[in-house]
Amino acid sequence: MSTRSSDGLQAVLEGVGVQSPIPQFPLADTQNSPVDIYLSYLADTLTQLTGCEPSIAYESIQWANDVGDLVVVLPRLRLPNIDPKVLSDDLQHNFPDTPLYAAPFSDGYNLRFFFDSCTLAQVVLPYIIDRGSAYGKDESSGFRDHEKPDAGRKKVVVEFSSPNLGQEFDGNHLRSTIIGAYIASIYESMGWDVCRMNFLGDWGKNIGLLAVAWFRFGSEELFDADPLKHLLDIYTKIGELFKAEQEAAKVDGVEKPDAPIGEERDEFFKKMEDGDPDAVALWERFRKVCVAKYAELYARLNVDFDEYSGESEVRHETTVEVETALKEKGVEEEGDEAWIINFKGHGLKGLGKPIVRHRNGTTSYLLRDVAAVLERSRKYSFDKMIYVVSAKQDSHFQQVFKALELMGQTELAGRLQHVSFGKSLGLSPNSGTGGLLLGDILDQCQSAVLEFLQTHSDDFPELQTGDASDVADALGIMALMTEDLSIKRANNVVFDLAKMATYDGYTGLTLQYWLDQVRSKLRGFTVDRDSLMNADYSMFMEDAYLPFVDVLRLLVQFPGIVKSSFRALESSTILSYLFRLVDLLPAVWDVETMQQGEEVGDLGEEQIEDAWGVAEADQGKPVPSLGEVPTEDEPEQAHKDEQGAQTGEGATQNAPKQDGPMDDGHTGTQNEIEGNLLQNEQEAESQEQTAKTEPMEAEAKEDQSAQGPEEQDPAKEDTKEEKSPEVSKSEGEELEHGMELLQVDEPDLVEATKKPSEPEDEGVDLAVDDGEVEGGSASEVTEQYERQDKGKQRAAEEEEPQLSPKVLLKVAFFECVRHVLENGMQMVGLVPM
Repeated sequence: MSTRSSDGLQAVLEGVGVQSPIPQFPLADTQNSPVDIYLSYLADTLTQLTGCEPSIAYESIQWANDVGDLVVVLPRLRLPNIDPKVLSDDLQHNFPDTPLYAAPFSDGYNLRFFFDSCTLAQVVLPYIIDRGSAYGKDESSGFRDHEKPDAGRKKVVVEFSSPNLGQEFDGNHLRSTIIGAYIASIYESMGWDVCRMNFLGDWGKNIGLLAVAWFRFGSEELFDADPLKHLLDIYTKIGELFKAEQEAAKVDGVEKPDAPIGEERDEFFKKMEDGDPDAVALWERFRKVCVAKYAELYARLNVDFDEYSGESEVRHETTVEVETALKEKGVEEEGDEAWIINFKGHGLKGLGKPIVRHRNGTTSYLLRDVAAVLERSRKYSFDKMIYVVSAKQDSHFQQVFKALELMGQTELAGRLQHVSFGKSLGLSPNSGTGGLLLGDILDQCQSAVLEFLQTHSDDFPELQTGDASDVADALGIMALMTEDLSIKRANNVVFDLAKMATYDGYTGLTLQYWLDQVRSKLRGFTVDRDSLMNADYSMFMEDAYLPFVDVLRLLVQFPGIVKSSFRALESSTILSYLFRLVDLLPAVWDVETMQQGEEVGDLGEEQIEDAWGVAEADQGKPVPSLGEVPTEDEPEQAHKDEQGAQTGEGATQNAPKQDGPMDDGHTGTQNEIEGNLLQNEQEAESQEQTAKTEPMEAEAKEDQSAQGPEEQDPAKEDTKEEKSPEVSKSEGEELEHGMELLQVDEPDLVEATKKPSEPEDEGVDLAVDDGEVEGGSASEVTEQYERQDKGKQRAAEEEEPQLSPKVLLKVAFFECVRHVLENGMQMVGLVPM
């Protein structure tokens, strides 16, 4: 029974010994967050023991930031006239036993809890597997009415990227594209209906200047070959001339040109607004070609826009409507050279006197943006609209929002949000171009990763089957986006190709590398849900498996991490979490290497290698070293400058804190295992067993050689060719992270050396008598027998291997890790390969 139903979830809890129903709390979301199950039971017990309000008890529980998993902050219980230390000791003494937690302990003022390792695995593994790609998401968050899901979902319009026609695609546009893609993705994960909008800078005086450049320097041949590059080149050239002309105009005595560039620009833009056919035709040509080329480049980034809008699409009637409302409210007034909004005169300091309409009648950027808000509200009936634009335009968006409020559109203004970000540094245009182009940025990333892959061809074997340039392109884009998304939006980002194109540190390639390693663990295996429910989880109580438990303690936090990221619209919250997760995986690989596998039922060596990704060529491959885990408080990628080989406990201490402290205080801890003694004992037992079975095998061979070729059992012949599943000591030594062999325990070894019993075929007597046999001729019966035997062989080959309890739980464990890695990457806008 799936845990996605209330009955199924309760059945899992009953299976671990929790008989009472899950207590109900308004803030608890037990169907999307497994840790809320623990919080609900803990809060209910606190309520019973202290008599405090249930909601207060629930809100008093936090993640522990040093010792334990959860901590009850006792002063938050608001119990009058009670010493917290006395209360702590009293609760510790009276807290009832429960399968969910180990016994609580007091730190003097708070009560701390560790999750019970065995119960945690029993709850979390089926919980995550049942949800799969939906784990971490909360689609109910986007419902208009939680009581009536059929009422529809909330609508959000996300405007991002928004390059200007003919101008460079600079770092601000790049960051807007990457962060906007994340915001759209996280809103979809939360159940919202998302419209991705690219609002092009395709109208205004800048287009007039581009037209002047075309008339002076335009080339049809170069435009057809690379329209974005040619338009940028001529725009850059005219811009330099225009700037020189403006500087010269400030100097007295300098002769003025007959046709100043500024006048030509304004004249062409006036023709556009008046609907001049030739002017509009040239603008349409530029726009159509640019949109098509940008769509191709966005596809490389795995970004798909629902609408390519632009300033050009704002209707004249709407701009008139805005101006009418502003004038009626006494907001718009006539200035010396244009119609303006005097924000200072309305008690709004710092917003200046922006132009609404120029003296020649052309519209301003501000007027078109305010009008666009009205049109989008009517078209989409959005619940929220987000502008993902550089912090340099903070003042402009404050003007837009305040203008709407002054028009009487306060409610509409309240649905708007400007998500800003810091500067972009480190990007350089290709030589011979007028500035940065998106295609050039992506090509530079592709080249850097391609060079890296050529020297690390064995590190991504799963990706080497395709075209190398395509693989490098996809990984380069992942590296580029991860570089931006892994820091806080407000910080400046430094794009460094050398640091991006490596898995030595916290990069996109690091995430892809470990995702590939986890996937290799699952190759050839599927998790049988019924077997998982009835498995023996006691392995998670063994000291050797503490690294597995540390990972489980992190996996249970994932839904809360996603919600924190959504509330703050900070992608770094999720990526910092994912880097913490991959920091813990080398310790898991260490356990696997030392254990050298567990019993695998009747799996043969070839099946083991296929399933666990153990290839001779992979042995000795280095594991990417990871530096200090990036925290949310680190400025400007400081975590990327100190690349070390930290994993485990040290890394976790520097992990970010979300919704209360995140650190478990014990991640990465592991008791040393005295493996040599155990290995010697296993080798002695193996030799003893071999001594017992060799005479039996020799006798069987003699019996077999005495038979005729047609009398020999084909099943026995196949058995002779099978490899022994036993793993020798030499095969298991010196294995690196991510590479391990599975060793079969002695009971399975004994079973593997037994000969298969003779087949018992009903209705066919194989006793030969004078060339005749009962049931037909000898040749007919032999042919019939061979057909039956081959059918049995095929059925046996197609039958899925029966996994031992430990291997089953390990497969389930790695399946959960895979889901969290893939889901987390997708939620921030990355596309795992």
